[in-house]
Amino acid sequence: FCSLIIFLANLEKKSIDPSLEKNKNEVKVINSRFGILNEPKIFHVKDEIPSVFLAADFAKIDLATEDAYLEKPQGKSFNMERGPVTYFAEKGLYDKNNSELKLDGKVLIKEDESSLKASKVVYKLNADEILGEGDVEFKGVLPKSKDLIFINALKFSHFPKRKITSFKENINGKIKRREAYREGINFKTDL
Repeated sequence: FCSLIIFLANLEKKSIDPSLEKNKNEVKVINSRFGILNEPKIFHVKDEIPSVFLAADFAKIDLATEDAYLEKPQGKSFNMERGPVTYFAEKGLYDKNNSELKLDGKVLIKEDESSLKASKVVYKLNADEILGEGDVEFKGVLPKSKDLIFINALKFSHFPKRKITSFKENINGKIKRREAYREGINFKTDL
């Protein structure tokens, strides 16, 4: 009789308590190389001081390299000497190991009284260098005269800490004087 009970017990399918089973989604995340975040907020701290704040609609983070692929990134880079640099874009990649933020699609960068627009931008955070290309538009205020300056070009290099911006290729620009009686300046150049 005991042998019959043991035999029948082994034939029945063993059922596991549902609360002990792993969720199938959890298994995918554990076995995946990427983590997905909706509306993430990422902070990069350097020497215990915040250096970058990043927000996005969506982020896909490579768990091995800690790189973040971003949809509609926006945020600020902080530097106590010069103040924040604010940026917006359609897509982005935050490369943590190289301390680079690569922005793509209708990129807008604002700092103090100036703004830069471009198709693609690479912000080298450790080097304090911003490189951009494609339909570059700059609007700013000249520090001494407070005149407005507008520049269109194909490429730019910007060094926020040194407050230097250079433009390359097919440059068209104009300076609009603060005083209405002074004539503005229109210019074209390659550099």
